[in-house]
Amino acid sequence: MTGPTSAVPRPDPVEEVRFGSTAYRLFGKLRVRDPAAPTILLLHGLGFHSFEYDALAPCLTEASFNSLALDFRCHGRSEGPRGRWSLQDLVDDADAGVELLSQRLQGKIGVFGNSLGAIVGVYLATRNSKVESVVASNCPTRVADFGVTKFRKTLLAFMKALAAFVPIRVSVNHFIPYDRILRSQRIMEQVRGDPLIADARRFAPSTYADMFEWNALDIIKNVRVPLLVLYALQDGLQSPEQSTLLFDAASCEKEMRAIDTGHVPDLEDPALLAPILKDWFDRTLRR
Repeated sequence: MTGPTSAVPRPDPVEEVRFGSTAYRLFGKLRVRDPAAPTILLLHGLGFHSFEYDALAPCLTEASFNSLALDFRCHGRSEGPRGRWSLQDLVDDADAGVELLSQRLQGKIGVFGNSLGAIVGVYLATRNSKVESVVASNCPTRVADFGVTKFRKTLLAFMKALAAFVPIRVSVNHFIPYDRILRSQRIMEQVRGDPLIADARRFAPSTYADMFEWNALDIIKNVRVPLLVLYALQDGLQSPEQSTLLFDAASCEKEMRAIDTGHVPDLEDPALLAPILKDWFDRTLRR
């Protein structure tokens, strides 16, 4: 008679993939549990890359979802000049990720994005009919409300004038230090020690100019698929009102809920976030 045994964790079935998006080759981490199961496209935050989902994606695999965490152009291991991109460029990259999934797999496709990834996901849902559900977490709905001061506008004008004569990039850490987006000292040290992040978080003046104009209210009314808006109760970067603006302006099937984390829940507490995503995507992608 044998005694009780511990469950053996499934191996993490990660496949590194490369695929095209306009002029660049992108890098991604694809996890396939079942080709016929729903798949979640995971979109990372400003200056980060697919490492952001290294803990959350296996939780989705255990919940019987496939997933693809990609590196946007100019980030991580994807091609493109560091710090020189626009929001529409990143929407093109997410679109390319959906096309890769539709070629490789058969199940429905949903999107989870946090911060920058959230606004990219919202735009993506308006242009790609293969996206059938979206979760927008801590979305910078109207950046001018919290990021654009008179001083920063003046500084941007100076940088744009200087950039006409010399190449210039300025770290976003001057505007948004790590301790405003991350509460965990351990994670902050990991991020600071990642050269892929350090390089990708230095932006050209043209990228800053694009960022200052982001306004998801311009597009959210065109989203027709189910939308879950998440906001973090301990977000040190932006207030819950940003998420409320997005939710109120949406006319699709929608829900909004709070999560007790800081600005990046997928890094800080994937075990708390994963059941929320499982419940939402089970209801919207398996029906």
